[in-house]
Amino acid sequence: LQLGDPTLSVLEIWGAEYQESNALLLRPDDADFLRSVCRRERSPVDFVGKITGDGRIVLVNGSEADPKPDHSDRNSVPVDLELEWVLGKMPRKEFVLNRISPELRPLALPEGLTVRQALERVLRLPSVASKRYLTNKVDRSVTGLVAQQQCVGPLHTPLADVAVVALSYTDTVGGATAIGEQPIKGLLNPVAGARMAVGEALTNLVFALITDLRDVKCSGNWMWAAKLPGEGAALYDACVAMCDVMAQLGIAVDGGKDSLSMAARVGSETVKAP
Repeated sequence: LQLGDPTLSVLEIWGAEYQESNALLLRPDDADFLRSVCRRERSPVDFVGKITGDGRIVLVNGSEADPKPDHSDRNSVPVDLELEWVLGKMPRKEFVLNRISPELRPLALPEGLTVRQALERVLRLPSVASKRYLTNKVDRSVTGLVAQQQCVGPLHTPLADVAVVALSYTDTVGGATAIGEQPIKGLLNPVAGARMAVGEALTNLVFALITDLRDVKCSGNWMWAAKLPGEGAALYDACVAMCDVMAQLGIAVDGGKDSLSMAARVGSETVKAP
């Protein structure tokens, strides 16, 4: 492995999350092609092992030029396990999800609230307020390929519904990106919130000329306090609803991330992020 810090321990190199890299399984005949692509893209690449078919997973801390490693030395061979122990005989994890109907109450405004006070409160919300605090502090045209950046119009008003990046300096095609998020609606109805998020992303995307709706690929970002009572089932229902509406539209999710511990204890109160 190429290391920027030679003082890293074996545990840090192979076990720390900040050392994670993208892994790829390929045939030996394709190794030279991958090396050439990485040289062209100036991306470091390491070939860390091979499949032997002996049913073991062995991690050797060293190089092929080193003498035969001592398997009793945990620094030399930090991992030497039967593959079945890692993959085959692990107990299947079970999740028990319970649906809890939320207690919804009619909207009640505080007594004595004036229109001015209500307007000031609404305009303080990041989803409503001006986005200049975000757009005015960064370079909005890095690479020179940004065809539609965050600000629009002669007054550079934030915020554009869609971002467009050119494929090259000499072409007239590129990629368009739009975002849909409905956290408040998700608090009231996770199923409707998921569908509305898809609808918002697609309606924001209409301002760019796309080849076909089937060419739209989505990245799902699930931010949820899934371990709290009722929230795991709500997440499942939202996911099913999103998949159903995407199947009807002919679009799909091909990546994304999740943060499923969006809850924290503050004193005696549990605060969760929608």
